[in-house]
Amino acid sequence: MRLTQKVHEILREHLQDGDLAIDATAGNGHDTCFLAKTVGVSGKVIAIDIQANAIQATRAKLMTAQLEDRVVLDCADHATQLE
Repeated sequence: MRLTQKVHEILREHLQDGDLAIDATAGNGHDTCFLAKTVGVSGKVIAIDIQANAIQATRAKLMTAQLEDRVVLDCADHATQLE
């Protein structure tokens, strides 16, 4: 089993509909989409990445999966404060 699969299993045990989750490195959007599905319609995900192309890729993946309304995307460094 891949490490990411193991982490997803653990997160599924703890995250519930309506929860808030943070993806500190949005990357290509796979984990952000997983989190958005896991927190459900009433939940929210904050996804951060310092690279604009990562945010764009994540946005595209979210739109394809119709999950964009559950996610706040921020192109920022972890050291900056979210608004």
